[in-house]
Amino acid sequence: MFYMIRKLIEQDIKPVNEIYNQAIIEGFNAYTNTITLPERKIWFQKRDEERHPSFVFEKEGVVAGWIYFSAYRSGRGALQYTAEISYYVHQNHRGVGIASKMLEFAIDQSAVYGFKNLIAILLSTNRLSILLLEKFGFKIWGNMPNIAEFTNGEYANHLYYGLNLK
Repeated sequence: MFYMIRKLIEQDIKPVNEIYNQAIIEGFNAYTNTITLPERKIWFQKRDEERHPSFVFEKEGVVAGWIYFSAYRSGRGALQYTAEISYYVHQNHRGVGIASKMLEFAIDQSAVYGFKNLIAILLSTNRLSILLLEKFGFKIWGNMPNIAEFTNGEYANHLYYGLNLK
């Protein structure tokens, strides 16, 4: 399999948004409405890609996944070395190790951006993501029970997984 992990560029916004909306529809995050393409473009324009970059996993010329760093509790100086990490894989490309390759890449890149801690915030119903994080040494640092309520009446815990890189 030929692939590369590279920085996200404006031309990637459409496939990235499609992948993200798949996660919303499948209940992998707490959004209940999909994100429009204009909303994603605004998101991209507002991001500080120098400090908290986004990357795509390109497989044979197709964006198959993406991963990005976000500020954790933006503006709080004591938390500047901690980043939130988020990742998504297109449903047609799951189960072949893309998420593992992206997470490994992001952990390796953390030192470049000065991150000493990574935090992943996810729903307790996202079992595959929990297993992936644990595979890379992330530990549960917080559990907010049953705070995510979906339109179908189901609840999920909001979990904070962390990895200390120091």
